Amino acid sequence: MRTRGSVVREVLTAPESADDWGWKARRVLSRFGSRAIPALVEALNGGEDPTIRRFAADSLGRLGSEARSASEALRHAAWHDEDPSVRDTAAAALEAVEETEPSQ
Repeated sequence: MRTRGSVVREVLTAPESADDWGWKARRVLSRFGSRAIPALVEALNGGEDPTIRRFAADSLGRLGSEARSASEALRHAAWHDEDPSVRDTAAAALEAVEETEPSQ
C-alpha cells in the first residue's frame, strides 16, 4: 500500500521534462484539493529532495486558508529547512495560508 506522500513523490519523479512534471502535478493535486494536505505536509517534512519540499510548500500556499492545518509544518520549514529556496517558498505559503479574509 502506498503512503500519501509516496503519491506526491511518484508524480514529482515521473520521467518527464522539468516543465511537464510541475504542470502535471499541479493538475493532479487540484483534483484532490484539501484531501492532498496530509500528503503535502508529509512531503514538506520528509522529502529528501528540496524540489519536492519546495513544490509541497508552494502547493499548500496555493490552497490558501483551506490548508491552515499545515501552518505549523510551513512555519517549521520557513525557519529550519536547509535549503533557502524552500525556506522562502514556505514563508510565502505560510502567509497565504494564514491570510484572513477581509471583513464585509
